[in-house]
Amino acid sequence: MFRRGPTLQNTFTLTVNWNSFHVVGDIPIATSVFEGEVTRDGKQIHFRGKNLLVWKKQADGSWKIFRYMSTRSQRRNKRSLVTV
Repeated sequence: MFRRGPTLQNTFTLTVNWNSFHVVGDIPIATSVFEGEVTRDGKQIHFRGKNLLVWKKQADGSWKIFRYMSTRSQRRNKRSLVTV
């Protein structure tokens, strides 16, 4: 839960479903879809999208995100879906 000021509260939920995971050499590529809701100042906002993560192994053996791409849609009301 996020708080802004003494009385305002924001809540956030997120669900991620991983679609695929491929390794090319030492570079893993993962794709997923996500969906969630956030409540800001009493208004509930539903969002969903897709993302792609490319990881790269570092010289010390650790992994870091090399590239990240995502699409996100935000539902303004029940009839329209607006791309952000």
